[in-house]
Amino acid sequence: MKLTLSPSSDQSEERHPYPAVSIEIPHDDALMDQVFEYLIIPALIAFGYDRKLIDDYMDSKPPSHE
Repeated sequence: MKLTLSPSSDQSEERHPYPAVSIEIPHDDALMDQVFEYLIIPALIAFGYDRKLIDDYMDSKPPSHE
């Protein structure tokens, strides 16, 4: 499974340290918590988001059962 984050427009003047970030795990049968832990959160951090802000956001969102 692979996740890639890239800006939708030119970000050369912004605070993002990289033009694109790709994170990959060696299998596609990851559980949701593994996807967040090993793909989404590391990609957001590499893209320039603060870990504490990510954690605060994740803690404030109730689980969705849709």
